[in-house]
Amino acid sequence: MSFSNCRNIEIKAKLADENEFNDKVNIAKKLTGKSEAEVIKQHDVFFKATSGRLKLRYEEGRGARLVQYSRDNIQGPKLSKFDILEVQDGELLEKMLNESIGEDFST
Repeated sequence: MSFSNCRNIEIKAKLADENEFNDKVNIAKKLTGKSEAEVIKQHDVFFKATSGRLKLRYEEGRGARLVQYSRDNIQGPKLSKFDILEVQDGELLEKMLNESIGEDFST
């Protein structure tokens, strides 16, 4: 499924151990009203972009998605605006993007 003109608030947290992870999961469950949490294993490959950011996200059991997004480089919660395109062949797209615009290792 692809999505356009999406927005979210990004909050990043460093966790010291599994107990702290579980504490954060419990907070997230309370905030969302959900009784179960879902752990999503993913790997992102970032590419050079002239505007915003571009990444290819591989999600375990879900395939690949190309994500174009923009957000401010600030501390704390930040608004992210993004579009997502489902990709049938993530490895081929990664090769094509690497050869045409190059991978961004600074992220």
